[in-house]
Amino acid sequence: MPPKRKILVIPEQKRMIPSYKEDDLSLTQAEYIFASVIEWYRVRNEDVPEEDLNWCEEYLKQEAEEKIKSNELLNTPLPPEKPSFGSGDYWKDYWAKKKAAGYVTKKDAKANKKS
Repeated sequence: MPPKRKILVIPEQKRMIPSYKEDDLSLTQAEYIFASVIEWYRVRNEDVPEEDLNWCEEYLKQEAEEKIKSNELLNTPLPPEKPSFGSGDYWKDYWAKKKAAGYVTKKDAKANKKS
């Protein structure tokens, strides 16, 4: 396993940068990219450009929105299960739909003819 590295920020940095650890497994993809960008500039002893900070923050916002949408999808109830093909309930539903659509079986046609 590679040695752990700490992400340090140059004190002159104007904006507050969250402290992400690059080797933390709980990081989301956007947080990992943000930590990598900070590490890139820290190794070169440079300030993180405002443009890169804005891009990373935008990516973090998009990821948060996607997480909210996925949670909404997970919380929606599942439709009722259909009976498996060939089971008694399947054929019962099948013939109920056919009759509702106007289908007349030979047996019912004979019964109606005699009446």
